[in-house]
Amino acid sequence: MRQLKVSGSFNGSLFRFWSPGEPNQKGEEDCVELDSRNGKWNDNSCNSIFYFICAHQASRCF
Repeated sequence: MRQLKVSGSFNGSLFRFWSPGEPNQKGEEDCVELDSRNGKWNDNSCNSIFYFICAHQASRCF
């Protein structure tokens, strides 16, 4: 998920689970990370390196 066009407006997911006070746009924080302290989202620099989570629709059910 990245911030696109509008500062403070993140696109790419309908699900939202921000940490309290986030996104706060502190500096160049145009990407999102999972905060390991509380399991919620935090905006962060896109230059930071973290693991990633992917989501996609299943093609069939088991």
